[in-house]
Amino acid sequence: MDLARIFTSGQTFRWRQNDAGEWIGSDGLTWWTLRQTETEITGQSNAGPDVLARYLRLDATWAEFERVILDRAPELSGFVAAQPGLRVLRPSDCIETIFGFMCSGNNSLHRIIPMTRHLGDRGSQLENGAFAFPSLAVLADVSESELRRAGFGYRARFIVAAVEKIHALGGDDWIGHLRTLSYAEAWPELTQLPGIGRKIADCICLFGLDHAESVPVDTHIWQQLTRLYHPELVVESLTAKRYDLITNAFRERLGPVAGWAHQFLFEDNVKNGRSRRASSEVDAASETYPG
Repeated sequence: MDLARIFTSGQTFRWRQNDAGEWIGSDGLTWWTLRQTETEITGQSNAGPDVLARYLRLDATWAEFERVILDRAPELSGFVAAQPGLRVLRPSDCIETIFGFMCSGNNSLHRIIPMTRHLGDRGSQLENGAFAFPSLAVLADVSESELRRAGFGYRARFIVAAVEKIHALGGDDWIGHLRTLSYAEAWPELTQLPGIGRKIADCICLFGLDHAESVPVDTHIWQQLTRLYHPELVVESLTAKRYDLITNAFRERLGPVAGWAHQFLFEDNVKNGRSRRASSEVDAASETYPG
């Protein structure tokens, strides 16, 4: 379990580390201040350790997960070994996941974080200084002009429209209904919302609705999956048809842990993709012009 690796891996955006090295964060009205050493995680919270165990998914043992990966896709063993302690979180607040990932489209992490914190700061402040993500009722008071001034750009319009659409669909009852749906039912339901396409819907399914078979495909995952399994598509662009092709194939191979395996590929490409592509270009040139 590596808190730093988990909280900076692009699945949640509002955890922060203070000068003392503590991780400050929340999930709904639950807050944590966490410290990690080589042997233990300690800290303070307004909830018991069972709530943290659920959030960090400690009920899924690392050894069992690794065994499933190696059995189904031994070619991924290096990616798993290179990211020790990485886990996919299980938050209880789906609203934060929805609007956090609405900020992520065509965006970089250093811009997503201040956007989600801007939204989060509209919620109530908790005892450890973190903020509970605001309710739908509070988000309904956020204007497009405010979000544009805060640097949200075109996403401002979609966020305001998505809040209105969720209210039209039933508000909190609709959010609760999402949690009862299968993956195949959930992602089309999410794409009803303005600004949410297939990739963002898959992010919400994986990181907010506990659908571990969801495989969000962005540039990083497209590069990884085509490199590993579909070399004929390496120079092609990502289309809706190709999205279905590669995600269905990866799901068929990895089964119920496809989304977890995806996260290791994502982290690897974020850290190593640029150097790997440069190396591939050199290798290709060497093959084309031997000697």
